[in-house]
Amino acid sequence: MTSATGTNLAGPDYDVATVKVNNTGSGSIHVSIRDNTLRATNVQMASLIEVGFDIRRDQVIGLPHWARVDHYDIVAKVVNMDAQKLRGLTWEQRKAMLQHLLK
Repeated sequence: MTSATGTNLAGPDYDVATVKVNNTGSGSIHVSIRDNTLRATNVQMASLIEVGFDIRRDQVIGLPHWARVDHYDIVAKVVNMDAQKLRGLTWEQRKAMLQHLLK
């Protein structure tokens, strides 16, 4: 549900996102959510689903093969929100933001 200001009642939505295939073959995975930016490096979509929906890998059923094996670099940003308000978001609100991005 969204308010008149465009803010998801569970938290804001990311305004812009880039998703690029990561073919480095690196085993290093990094995910950070700070202020207005989500940055995920070398992640599988299945892993982001697990984090965003707070579920275990064995609970994720029916994903296409690529969601479990291909790796991606993702950067998503909130543009129109005060930095102070962003810092005050709860983990639940941040997870809701990730859920909305994944949908």
